[in-house]
Amino acid sequence: MQELSQAGKLALGSDSRLSGEFDLLAELRAAHQTGQLSPQALFRSVTLDAARLLRLREGGRGRIVPGGPADLVLLPPPAGTDPFARLLDLTRARIELVLLAGQPAVGSPRMQPVFEAARTRFGSVTVDGTEKLLSQALIERVRKSSVGERGLQV
Repeated sequence: MQELSQAGKLALGSDSRLSGEFDLLAELRAAHQTGQLSPQALFRSVTLDAARLLRLREGGRGRIVPGGPADLVLLPPPAGTDPFARLLDLTRARIELVLLAGQPAVGSPRMQPVFEAARTRFGSVTVDGTEKLLSQALIERVRKSSVGERGLQV
């Protein structure tokens, strides 16, 4: 595993919407429990390396660059000194904000000013028992979908 990771040939993903078992954060925790990869290597496996292996690097995907797609996740500050380790104790309910193409998609209620500043219509939902704001466009997609998302109540 380390050799694949060091060569940038390892990506981690999840089929949680199909299997209903785990989300990507749970997959990261499970991968870390094997003791084979560092938190930083696991971070690369779901960002830069995954984007490159899936040939999604056009426009800066998998990294933060000027003019890139601005798909970002804002997390609570790490408890320790390793920011990459933050991913290993993170849950969907604790994510502060998700931006897709620079627009707020999901956020904690305290991120409401971000939704308003971006003029993004939103509604209140529950994610794993925690109140979140969800863009109206995503709420409509969830309602139309025949595949439910475990832990999401619209």
